[in-house]
Order: sequence, then C-alpha cells, then structure tokens
Amino acid sequence: MKGTLLAATALAALAHALPTSSSSPSSLVLVPSTASPSLAPACATYLGIASSCHVFTLPPDCETALPVVATFDEHDGALFWVQDSALDQSVAELREREAELNTMAKRPAGHQITFSAHSLAVRVLATLPGPRGHQLIQSPYAALSLLSPFSELVALTPSTVLSSSSSSSSDSLYPPPLPVPARDVARIAKHLQELQFVPLVSTLLSALAVDGFKKDVTYLTGEDQSAATSDGERWISRHSMSEGGAKASDWLHGQLSATGLNCTQLHYLPGFSPLVSCEVVSSARAANASTVVLGAHFDSRGSFGYPGAPGGDDDASGTSLLLSVARLITNHKLNFDKKIRIVGFSGEEQGLLGSNWFAKELKHKGEDVELMIQVDMIGYRKPGEPLQLAFPPDTLGLQEARYLMGNISSIYVPELQVGITPACCSDHQSFSAVGYAASWVFERNGPIADPMYHNSGDLSNRAGYDFEQILAITRVVLATVLQVGGFSFP
Repeated sequence: MKGTLLAATALAALAHALPTSSSSPSSLVLVPSTASPSLAPACATYLGIASSCHVFTLPPDCETALPVVATFDEHDGALFWVQDSALDQSVAELREREAELNTMAKRPAGHQITFSAHSLAVRVLATLPGPRGHQLIQSPYAALSLLSPFSELVALTPSTVLSSSSSSSSDSLYPPPLPVPARDVARIAKHLQELQFVPLVSTLLSALAVDGFKKDVTYLTGEDQSAATSDGERWISRHSMSEGGAKASDWLHGQLSATGLNCTQLHYLPGFSPLVSCEVVSSARAANASTVVLGAHFDSRGSFGYPGAPGGDDDASGTSLLLSVARLITNHKLNFDKKIRIVGFSGEEQGLLGSNWFAKELKHKGEDVELMIQVDMIGYRKPGEPLQLAFPPDTLGLQEARYLMGNISSIYVPELQVGITPACCSDHQSFSAVGYAASWVFERNGPIADPMYHNSGDLSNRAGYDFEQILAITRVVLATVLQVGGFSFP
C-alpha cells in the first residue's frame, strides 16, 4: 500500500557516495517511456522499464556527449527507493500536518530502481514529462533533486531542505475520483436497504479458517516455502520489477486457477510482473450482468538497501484473502448472478500502475462494474487495540459502499470495531478515477500503525500480526461479495 508519508530523498544521500575507482564506470541511461528507445546509443544494453523510463546500461567505451548527472558506487543488484526515513524530521512533521488537513494532498511515492552494475553513472537522454517521469539534476549543494511521478520537486541534503514545491492537483499520479453515476450509487444503496441476516451466509462464513491464511501468507513472505517443487516457486521479494515478482505472479495464477477459476496473466508495462485476473465460472449469470471486482496487490516493498521484501501485511494479508474466497466459492460450488472478478495487482507500490491500466481497460470495454473492493493491509493489530475494520473517507471511496460493508460487519462479524482511516493509497482509487463505485478495507481506524510497514521485517511471525483479524475481515468481504454478487447453489 502507498503510505501517507513517503519521502523523496534517499537518492540524494547517495549523491555523496561518488566512486573512488580510477576506472571509468558503466552508466545508467534513462529515456522517457513516451520517447523512442532509439534515443539511446547503439552500444547501450536495454534493461527494462523503471519509473516510466526505459533503462539502459552504457559501457565505459560507449561514446556519448551527454553530461553525467550523478554517479553511484553501490553493490551489484541492490534495490534502492525513496522512503520515510530519508526525510528531515521537520519536513516529515510538516507533511504529516498537511496530510491531516487534507487527505487528498499529494504524497510522493517511492522512486524505485534496480542498479545492475557497479559504479553506475546516471545520464538523462531527453526531457522527462513531469507527471509521467522523473528527472535527476545536479544541485548547487551536491545533492540530487528528484522530480517524482507525482510532479513534486524535493531537494534535500541529509539535514537541510533546499527547495520543495508541488504542482497542481491535476498533475497528481492519483487523480481525484470521477462522480459515480446516480444509477450506480442507487444500486449499492438498494443492497443496503435490503440487507438482512441470512443464515446460509453465516454458515458459509463459518467455513473460513485461520490455517488457510497462515499457509498462504507464510508462502508469500518466504517464511515457509516448503511446498515449493522448484526454485521457480521460491523468492525473497515480490517487487514488481524483480524476478521474485514474476515468480509470485506465476504462483498466484497457478493457485487461483487450481480452484477452478478462469484465470489469465495480463502484461501492462514492459519489465513489470503481470497482474493476475480471474473470473468465477457461473451458470446462473446473464450475458449482460454487472461485475463485482475483488482485488489485492501481491507486489511488495522492503527496507532501503535490503534485497528482501516479504510484504506480510502489505499485502500478503490481502492476497491470502483472495485465495481463501476463491477456494470457498469453488468448494461450495457457488453460482452468482453477477460476474465476479478476483484480481491480484502488481505495480501498486510504483503508483497503482497495474490497477490503473486494468480499470481503464474495463471502462474502455464498457464493463459495468457494480462494485470494486480492494483489500490492502488487514493483518496488523496494534497490541492492546481491538479487532478493527477501516474504510477510506468519502473523498477516497464511495460512501454507500462503506455503509454497506460496515452494516454487513455489524450483522455477521460484530467483534470488529468499524471506522475510518486517513491512510492512502490503494488500487480502489484506480476504479474511482474512472467513475466506478469502489472502496477499500484496511486494518485500523486511524493512521498506519504497523512498525514494519514497507520494511524487510514485514513477516507474519512477529508481535501484532493477527490472523484472527484477517479471518474476521475476510468474512465481511466475502459476505459483501455474496450480497452484491447474488449467490446461489446449483
């Protein structure tokens, strides 16, 4: 999940680590994805896509007249990104106050890139468009400025703010939601009006058990991959542009397909692990039926400079929910009046890239999405706090969808304390941005409290990680899918 406070200066700190080797370094060359890759010299080697740029390595003997912007001397294959701890404390406090005043305030996400050679120099081959790319520039203070995909320019030395400015909200990577058509709002309101306790739903919810979640979460985090039959089923990171991310996509596709769902892997950007989209096979569905989308993201982030990114809470917890719901639907041979899509997104940590593409594809094809539910971070419970279920504010999700799921919780899972979170952002916003009714379920009423958020310690075997909370929230989500999807038995 994208956080409320994400810094933009870990790269700045690297500007001071210039190589001491007398040999000429290889170079990392960035070309905007909107420009032609042919801008790179013929001697450059293509690596893939990162932060809306084509990435090339340039050997020392590859001639170019382009200036070196900055040079890095770091470990081969290390993954770097921008994160909270790089912010000067005064800036972090300022941004926290801004976030409290305006939940839609722009929050720069982590710039992420993998360096695949020693002593890399960074060169820019074209002007990068502000809202779509990034640009590294040399500042007078020997620090780097990063124009993030959020069009926010931040330049910091380790302790001093040099400049900070934001463009208008229209340039934000997370555009504001489009109004949901009145007909679609009325459909969700109608479900709320007709809501009542259904004994058969309660019976189905009781079939869910903690053991299934534990097995899936510990496999996703790498804590227990003893069921793997080859190295192709093992990973230490599910970063969207890593080998582990691709393996995790294959594994998730296999697991969901094994339940009997009709699944496919969809590629949306070169270099990114494909998202996994599945449909429930149902004989009761009409050809013009509307759609219910249940989503979570399987990609992960870890600590700065560490290769491991287990992502136990963010978002193996949500991915395990998808798997448990899919298995229950298949095991009980449920039919639905509506089309039920279960989708595992990648590219979430880079700015909701996978879901943004997917939602636009559905809209372009004219798919009638009645409700989208995103599940992101449901596994952490701060010690001493009750079991909780949180929804986004009205600015980030449909109010009627929140009311519906909140009331479903009070009927079937009353032990959950229901409320609102100011945390931001997740894949439901991609659906809101094209006018679909959407909401998100989260683990806590209030801001993020998980101390292992975007940390390589985000494992399930730790204090606060609570499978009982995952189970409780899954029951609410499943009951909502059953209600809106119109379930029946053959």
